Amino acid sequence: MTEFVKTCCPTDPVLAAVLARLDTMASLSRRFTETAQASEPGQRLGFFTLSRSSILWGTQVLAGLKPLSREVLFFLVDRREVERDVLMETFWPHHPPGRQTANLHMTIYSLRRALGKDLVILEGTIYRLNPEIPTEYDVARFERAAKVAERLAQGDPRRQFALTEAINSYGGPYLPEFTSEWTIDRRRTLQMRYLDLLTANAEEAMLRNQPSQAVSALRPALDIDPLRDDLNQQYIEALALLGRRSEMVEHYQKYVRLLSQELGLDPPEETRSLYQRLIG
Repeated sequence: MTEFVKTCCPTDPVLAAVLARLDTMASLSRRFTETAQASEPGQRLGFFTLSRSSILWGTQVLAGLKPLSREVLFFLVDRREVERDVLMETFWPHHPPGRQTANLHMTIYSLRRALGKDLVILEGTIYRLNPEIPTEYDVARFERAAKVAERLAQGDPRRQFALTEAINSYGGPYLPEFTSEWTIDRRRTLQMRYLDLLTANAEEAMLRNQPSQAVSALRPALDIDPLRDDLNQQYIEALALLGRRSEMVEHYQKYVRLLSQELGLDPPEETRSLYQRLIG
């Protein structure tokens, strides 16, 4: 099919963009295959933390680790390398130094017993996962996709596709079952980056006169931050462009009530003026 398109429609700009994307995807696929074949033929460790937490060893779900050991393992995966003192102060801040050291040694021992003695390595005072063990991490995949999208300028024909790819790679809140301070901070950071991607996607959609796509991006964004003025402005404007007047009115009234109840404020003048113009 691609050869047919190249022969019959060589100057069509839309088809040229599609063909370029297909070539890029094929190149990435070949590179991934070559990397996978070149890596150690052993099993791959998979760490999944967005909307759920699970650890895969090959195709098997790893079970049996105590919650604290699992959390320490996720911490090591996320930070890549961690000072021994940072680990002890993060997970056992109120214990005396001797107890902290004993707890850390017991936890590392349990991880090595479950996943192999070479899983966690200690170099001086730094703990890290063995880089020779093939791993997959959903947060790393999300952050790579986000970085690609963020580097593209507004209006770049590749940007909307890259933003969609990054948004789709965010599966949900980070380690939702954990409530420690570091997981809450990391969860919030990732959520804010996801929010920025949704906002950028909505802006790109409006720039391209695609209000339906803007609405789809703004709904989850408003679930995260329902009081953010620019999101509400974009949302009512997109609804107006779609001719969904009653939905626009309902949303604006809900926004006004929420601002009053939560912050004791009225909508800013810019939002009020936009609404009056759209409703008129």
